[in-house]
Amino acid sequence: MSEVLAEWRQKGDESKAVADALEAEFFAFLAKLKEAELSPELLKALFVTFNQGLHDYERNLIPGIYPHSVQLHTLARGTAAAAFEREFSRVMDNIGDEATDAKKERKITLTIAIKPNGDRNVADVKVAAKSSLAPQEETRSILLLDVTAEGVNARERSSVSDQKTLL
Repeated sequence: MSEVLAEWRQKGDESKAVADALEAEFFAFLAKLKEAELSPELLKALFVTFNQGLHDYERNLIPGIYPHSVQLHTLARGTAAAAFEREFSRVMDNIGDEATDAKKERKITLTIAIKPNGDRNVADVKVAAKSSLAPQEETRSILLLDVTAEGVNARERSSVSDQKTLL
């Protein structure tokens, strides 16, 4: 949307006014959604619907902007975008995990395989997403072992400084 608005603003005063009005209406719409205190699931569904409607509107308003009717958010009945969102969420959770290296790079790979048939009139589409996360950092501990005739009993030292004195 921001790219379309920027393009309109460059075309002149009338287009700039339309772009400014559209942007104002959009932010007013967002404010009303926030006030409504809707569930995250309903908000997500509204945004997906709104986004698809915006793409349809742009497609009709500016002929040729989308040469194909398939978009990432519609591909494989929306599973391509959903797969990305799922992996993105996993990456964000991993970044927030204090037990991981904060500076390690995380990656998301979205693979879309399209295999047309011999007549090139139908294609099989496969969608897969995966993420590379930072591993949890190693933690160390010391067990104190007590070997008796009944077996081995183990207990963990309670503090790191106590552990270092035993090493």
